[in-house]
Amino acid sequence: MLSEMLSATVLGVDGVPVQVEADVAFGLPSLTIVGLAGSAVQEARERVRSAIRNCGFEVPARRITVNLAPADLPKEGTSYDLAIAAAILGASGQLGLKPTRRCALIGELALDGSLRPAPGTLALAAAARSAEVSEVVVPQASVREAASVRDISVRGAVTLGDVVAHLVGRRELPAAEATPIPAWNAPSGVPDLADVIGQPLARRALEIAIAGRHSLALSGPPGIGKTLILRCGEGLLPPLEEREAVEVSRIHSVAGLIDRREPVIRTRPFRAPHHTISMQALVGGIPGPTWGSEPRASRRSPARRDAPVPRGRVGCAAAAPRVGNRDHRARRGRAHPSRAVHAPGGLQPVPVRLARFAPS
Repeated sequence: MLSEMLSATVLGVDGVPVQVEADVAFGLPSLTIVGLAGSAVQEARERVRSAIRNCGFEVPARRITVNLAPADLPKEGTSYDLAIAAAILGASGQLGLKPTRRCALIGELALDGSLRPAPGTLALAAAARSAEVSEVVVPQASVREAASVRDISVRGAVTLGDVVAHLVGRRELPAAEATPIPAWNAPSGVPDLADVIGQPLARRALEIAIAGRHSLALSGPPGIGKTLILRCGEGLLPPLEEREAVEVSRIHSVAGLIDRREPVIRTRPFRAPHHTISMQALVGGIPGPTWGSEPRASRRSPARRDAPVPRGRVGCAAAAPRVGNRDHRARRGRAHPSRAVHAPGGLQPVPVRLARFAPS
């Protein structure tokens, strides 16, 4: 018997719908997951078996095959656990002939059947909306994060048993209210431009760069106020608009940096990497992607402080892929924009390693 459920995966900073298909057939008892499943997805076999058993259901003693479609898309993470368990229960006839509700299922399963949040819930809920389903079921801890996505009903569940009762129409899960966009609060601890004494040209350049979203380089010897002026730019930017706030929140959600109690970010992110930062730490690495300073500073400025001379590979990696004020990075053969970034920075014109040879 075949059963299908809908889940989602993260590709770059965006969510992609994933169809979870389960087939229970005669043969030696086994559970096989196919469809370019990564290590965390393969380990779902043990989590799903224990969760089904500990929630009072039966693990079929037959040959179980689970397919994650599209099969050519790499699958990583634990967000498929809930959909895999529900698909197995449906294929074994424990959900009746056919579930009465069509919804997306996102969440990690604990061994006792309780649900745990998975990184990127905001992007995954957006993917479920693009698949034209009316509702998405997520762990209760991720409800506010998923409810940041408009035009889809979000329902929180605590255990696998709650989800099964909802699917068969026995006990409906309550729909969550949409997460409001919070009021903007000015960042605290940011120096004021009025604290800068002198440097009228640098101050004017900073104002123009912030207003026009340009990059900026301040050059000069140590101690003249380059870092202070750049830090003042953090308090000059306006709050994120609603569209920008959802975009930045989605990036932080995928990176696992979001506060699930306040999932929508209104303050523009600010990153101040040291000049010795590696290329991978600045722009992100492969596989993953891993999140560097520039992707985390989407819609904002990663300020590079006191760089003696930008190292060739780091400078090229930061500048070369940026086209039209949007940053495009290749991840597993695919290009994913990490959104608009502009970069002010300060540098010293003489390399530190050669300073002792400079004429006095």
